[in-house]
Amino acid sequence: KGIESISDKYIALAYSAIKSNDTQRARTYISKAEEIWPESTKINTANQTLQAKIDENAQQSPAEEPVAEPSSQEQPQQTAETGKGSEDESTGLVGGVKKWFKESAEKNKDVKKEETASDKLIKSMGGGE
Repeated sequence: KGIESISDKYIALAYSAIKSNDTQRARTYISKAEEIWPESTKINTANQTLQAKIDENAQQSPAEEPVAEPSSQEQPQQTAETGKGSEDESTGLVGGVKKWFKESAEKNKDVKKEETASDKLIKSMGGGE
């Protein structure tokens, strides 16, 4: 359910980007959703909506040729080459999650960890720290 929820959030971000006419960002979000949960039935619909937006933009400005949509396998390579992936990850859902983890770690760094029965068993068997 958690993976499905994260994938759905990326799809929602993609629709928001499509609405804002930011087709490149929408493509990135759809690709991330597909990486997280390839079985999602929402990915195909989002790709169709994105392609319709690209086609609509092409009709409005015939001088510009629409860029073909890269496959999900090409997207990570393109992101790495252009450096746009790190920009997307510093904001949005991924950036928010990273910030939350960092803040949580900072708040909890002085909290003393209680030793559980599992920890005691692992230590008694010679494992652990």
